[in-house]
Amino acid sequence: MALQSAIINVMEKAVKKAGIKLARDFGEVENLQVSAKAPQISSPALISALKEQSSKN
Repeated sequence: MALQSAIINVMEKAVKKAGIKLARDFGEVENLQVSAKAPQISSPALISALKEQSSKN
């Protein structure tokens, strides 16, 4: 059996760690749900600007 260099061992461990995290992240993305709700407006300045704009029309 051929011996691997130290850098190969380090790279292999890094790739395995990244692969585990990527698999977890893709699993989370797969389970996301899209909502058809309107965005929540919480800024008082934005609310007043929208009211002013709608009263001009």
